[in-house]
Amino acid sequence: MNNLVIYIHINKNAGTFLKSYIAHGVNQSWKVIQTEEEIDEFNSSLNKGQLRAIGGHLKPSFISLLDIKQPHTYVVSLREPVDRTQSVHYFNQGAYQYMKVQPEPYQKGICWKAGEFAEMGLEKCIDILLTPEGWLEWNDPGITHANRQCQWLDPQPGSIPTQGTLERVIHFIETSVSYICLDTEMRDMGHTMSDRFGWTRCPECLRIHRPNQNDLRNNLPPISQELKLKIEQLNYLDMKLYSYAIKNAARINSRPITWITPTNKGI
Repeated sequence: MNNLVIYIHINKNAGTFLKSYIAHGVNQSWKVIQTEEEIDEFNSSLNKGQLRAIGGHLKPSFISLLDIKQPHTYVVSLREPVDRTQSVHYFNQGAYQYMKVQPEPYQKGICWKAGEFAEMGLEKCIDILLTPEGWLEWNDPGITHANRQCQWLDPQPGSIPTQGTLERVIHFIETSVSYICLDTEMRDMGHTMSDRFGWTRCPECLRIHRPNQNDLRNNLPPISQELKLKIEQLNYLDMKLYSYAIKNAARINSRPITWITPTNKGI
């Protein structure tokens, strides 16, 4: 039975790049799990103990539904909140252009509304973007993009995020996470993550994703200082979480790996 690495993919946090890198690193001994059906499939699988990694849009509270038998640990990726908010906006814009060509099944969903709002421009729609109406996923309308990273990693979701949310997330990272991927280290984090867990490096993954995923900050249009400040204030918990990660990632990524036993999931 293999030890298991669980990657928690928060939207617009370099997840596409990291999932492809992990899949290569573990020689495809990996499974994407994002729906209730995929949870059921994983739980009933006789070969799940042979997997070396799983990942997807999983929250810690969601992961508790998985019947994990082997020692496991977590990988998370965090992104500077202003960059992330801009990225969500331009993603919504691009998705909306696609949806107008292929309107079904989107036309009556939250994602369609998000695209319509995005057409207004970032400055005009920022208050909408950071409310439930601005979220592009139709299967998770209760979570907004304001303090999204704290909300996603909270082991006790379901309430308006507060300082207590941030404290729970930091506790989860300190006790259960063995690698933090940061947007500031996009060029290197795939390699260092692989080295951390004894996986195979994937230089090809970097070449494939470099045009879109590296230098994200340099590719985003400039915004006014006033708008930047507004986004920071609306994401004040994520700003604190990101600051914590910047200060502590090197320590967490170099300490002994936290393998959690199935009887103590660390959440």
